[in-house]
Amino acid sequence: MNTSSSSNTLSPADGSTAMRRVSSTVGLGSKQITGLDVEQVQQSLLGLFPDHQDVVHDYIFKPFCLGEEDYRKIQKLFDENLDRGLAKETHAEACIKMYPTYVREVPDGSERGRYLALDFGGVYFRTVLMTIGEEGITSESKTGVIPNNMLEDTGEKLFDYMVTFLHKFLKQNDLLKTSEPLPLGICFSFPLEPVALNRGKLVRWAKHFHCEGVVGQEVVGMLEMAIKKKGEMNIDCTAIISDTVGTLMAGAVEDTKCAIGLILGKGTNACYIQSTDDVGTWDGDHDEPKQVIITTEWRAFGEDGCLDKIRSEYDMVVDKNCKHSGFAPYEKMVSSIYLGEAVRLCLQKLKDEGALFQDHWTAEIGTPWKFFAKYISEVLSDEDIRFRQTRHVFDDLHLGEVSELECRVLHHVCQLATVRSATLTAIGLACLMNRMGRKEVGIAVDGSLYRFHTLFRETLTKTIPHFLNNDTKFWFVQVNDGSGKGAALTSAVAHRLNHPESYAKGQAESQDQAEGQGQTEGQCQAEGQSMDQTEGQGQAEGQVQAEGQGQAEGQGRAEGQGQVVTQGQAEGQAKSS
Repeated sequence: MNTSSSSNTLSPADGSTAMRRVSSTVGLGSKQITGLDVEQVQQSLLGLFPDHQDVVHDYIFKPFCLGEEDYRKIQKLFDENLDRGLAKETHAEACIKMYPTYVREVPDGSERGRYLALDFGGVYFRTVLMTIGEEGITSESKTGVIPNNMLEDTGEKLFDYMVTFLHKFLKQNDLLKTSEPLPLGICFSFPLEPVALNRGKLVRWAKHFHCEGVVGQEVVGMLEMAIKKKGEMNIDCTAIISDTVGTLMAGAVEDTKCAIGLILGKGTNACYIQSTDDVGTWDGDHDEPKQVIITTEWRAFGEDGCLDKIRSEYDMVVDKNCKHSGFAPYEKMVSSIYLGEAVRLCLQKLKDEGALFQDHWTAEIGTPWKFFAKYISEVLSDEDIRFRQTRHVFDDLHLGEVSELECRVLHHVCQLATVRSATLTAIGLACLMNRMGRKEVGIAVDGSLYRFHTLFRETLTKTIPHFLNNDTKFWFVQVNDGSGKGAALTSAVAHRLNHPESYAKGQAESQDQAEGQGQTEGQCQAEGQSMDQTEGQGQAEGQVQAEGQGQAEGQGRAEGQGQVVTQGQAEGQAKSS
C-alpha cells in the first residue's frame, strides 16, 4: 500500500503526552505558516495557548484531527455500506443507495446532432442546446431562477414554470413545432431513484425545496405532462441523470478513461462504472456492455448512526441548524457550505472559552452560515505572517483590528478542517477504485470546493493512495458545466444506442469520404504536388489538433498519481474515443 502521503494527512488526535508537547520551533514567533503538516499545526496551536491547552484539545483537535484508527474504521464502514447498497437483500436498509442509472456507456465520439438539456439542481436552472458535429461541440444556454415563493408550492406549478422557460428558449432558437422530436436530457440534482434511463422517482427534496406532490413520484412524467399542456414543443425525454453522471459524461469527452464522476461543492456525491455482475439490484439485461453507471448517493453515509461516535460537536450543531436535519451526515462533514460553518462554530467556542476575541466579537461572525467557504481558501492563501487575506476576511466580518495570534489560529483551524474534509473524500474515492479493479482511472470532477480550494485539492490527491488496496493510477479531469453538458451528452449517447442504423450509415459515409479524399490526395501528389506543401499542411493540422486537445487542457495527463487536467474552455474540440 502506498502511504507516501500519510504524514501529511493522518495524525494522532488522542491528546497524548506526545501531542501535548509545545513545539519550540513553530509558535507565535515563527514566520512559517505554510507547509506545516497536521502534527506541526497541532504543536503550534499548543504553543500559542499555553494557558488553554484543554480548550485547544477539546475544541480544535478533537473535532478536526481524526487519527489513523478512526479513518480506517470509517473506510471499513463505507465499504460495508457500498456492499449493502448493491445487494438486493439489503438495499432497502442501506444508507448509500448505489442506484443503477441505466446509463451503460460514455460518449465514444461518434455522436452527432442537436440535443437539449434541462439542468435543475437548485434555485438556478438552465436550458442548454448542444450541437455535435464533425468540427466538435458547440452549445448555448440560458439560466432561469425559481422564485422564492415557489420553493414550497406545488410540484405542478414548479414544472409548469420551468417548461414555460424552456418554451421561450426554444422559440428564441426557432425550434418550436419541429418535424422530428428533439432529444432532451434532464440533470436532476436531487436524491433520485432511477427506474429506467428516462424515468426516476424523487426520494426527497433538498436545498430549501419542499414542493408538494413530488416526493415518491416519477418526475419525468410530471415534466412531460407540463410540456404537453404548454404545447408547441416536440420533445423526447430520453434520459434523466444526476449531476455526478453528467460530470462523468462530460469528462469522458475529454478523457475516455474517466470512470468516476465527482461533485464537490455545496454538496457532494459520486458515481462510477460498475460491472452489472456485481450489482444485485440490476434488473436490466446482461448483454454487452456488461456495465452500468452507479450513482452512489454517498452523501447519506452515516444516516444509520454509524458515524455518530466520530462526528464532532460542530457536526451535530450544523445538522441541527439545517432544514433537512438528520439527513446526509457525510455531506455535512465534507462539502463547502458546512465546512465554513464548522470553522465559525470553532471560533465561537474559542471565544466562549475565553481564548480569543474577548473584546471585538461581532454579530456577523456570531450569525450561523455567515462564515463562507470562500473565506477558508482565502485565509489559506496567505503565505506569510502579514496575513493580508486573513485580515480582509476579518474585515468582511466587521472584526476590525485583529491580532497576529487570532490570524494564525484562524489559519490553523481552516487547515485542520480542510484536511479532515479532504481525507473523508479520499476514503470514498479509494473505496470506489478498490472495487472497480482498474489499473487506471480518470476522475471527472466539478464543484467550487475542488476548483477553488487549493489545499483541499492537494490533500485529496496526496491522501487517496493511503487508502488504496493496489497501485491504481488515477488523475483528475476538471469539468466545467458537467451537469448541463453531461445531460445533453447522455441524451446523445441514448440516441446513438437507440438508432444504431443511422450511426452505422453515417460512419460508412465518413469512411467513404475519407477514402475518396485519400485517393484525390494521392492523385495530386502523383501529378507533382510538392511534398513540402503536404508536410506543411500536416504540421498545421497537427498544431490545430494539439491546441484543441492538449494545450486547451493546460497540461497533459500524467501517468503518476493525481495529475489535474483542466477542461478546455473551447467546447469545439471533442476527443474521439
